[in-house]
Parts: sequence; structure tokens; C-alpha cells
Amino acid sequence: TEHGFRQFLAVGKFHSGWLRAEREERREEGIALMRGWVEVCRTIRSECLMPTYLAWLAETCARAGEPAEGLALVNEALAVAAQSGYQHWTAELHRLKGMLTLRLEDRNGGGRPVAERTAEACFLEAIETARRQHAMSLELRAATSLSRLRAQQGRSKEARALLGSVYGWFTGAPRARAVDNTAPKS
Repeated sequence: TEHGFRQFLAVGKFHSGWLRAEREERREEGIALMRGWVEVCRTIRSECLMPTYLAWLAETCARAGEPAEGLALVNEALAVAAQSGYQHWTAELHRLKGMLTLRLEDRNGGGRPVAERTAEACFLEAIETARRQHAMSLELRAATSLSRLRAQQGRSKEARALLGSVYGWFTGAPRARAVDNTAPKS
């Protein structure tokens, strides 16, 4: 901060918080640091990376057992992206919205068919957005989420076909571990 680069210190605190939150015993401390940076972004109206940071915080809140808070953060991120034009993370936001919708229903109960339809629409929007942006890794993530849902619904053949069509782009060596973890299962 000697040269006035306080924003970099705040960004570092966000990432430090994210790393701490990955460890269950330090999750609350980590989330507090992450929220601090998000508040700085809100205060200074920094919209460029706001959707990404809100998405990371939303995922972390979901892992901490707070899917409703995560869903609210994703909705805020989608609004910021729409208003600002920073659409680089929109596909992932739609995917997260679907995942959090399912997780919230699992926690509260009572509306699984409605939650599944909502989540499926979110996953399809994520896939279409990723395709428009030529964001193959985000398309793979969304296709993986939709495939899991379809497999849970007993639609395994559709799930394999969808995932196989996207997964095929990622052939060759070396494969990323994340891609190998999405391989269609028999």
C-alpha cells in the first residue's frame, strides 16, 4: 500500500479467504474475508470482476450449508453482469444457479420436480451462453451438471449423449484432471 495499490491488497485478502474457506475448520474466517472484498467492490462500484467474485463466494456459501445465500449472490452477479456488460462468467453463473436451486430444494424439501425443471433450464442457458462465447470449459461444466441431473432422473442415455458430445473436444494428451473426472460413466 506504500504506492496506493490498496485494491491489490483487498484482492489478495479475497483469495486468502477463499483458500481458508476450502478448509472446513477455517471456513467462517475465509467467508468473512471474501465478503469483505465483495463489500469493497460494491462500495467502489467495481463491476469488472464482481460476477466472478460473487460466484466464488456463492459456491463457498453453498459448501458451508447456505445455498439460499449462495443463490442470492448468484442472482446479484447475474444482475451486475447484465447491467455492466461483463458477461465473461455468465455461463458459470447460470450453471451455479441450477446447482444451488437443486441444493436448496434438497435442504428445504417439497418441490423436487419444480426445482429440477428450473435447474434444467439454468443448465441449458449455461450451455447456450458458453457456446455463444466459445467457452468450451464452461460448456463442459454445464453439460456435466445437466448430465448428472438427467442421470438422476433415469435419463442416462440422454446424459451420456450430451456429455459425450462435449467431452469429445477434450481428447488428446495430456488431459486435465478436471476433464477426466467428467468422463461418462456406464
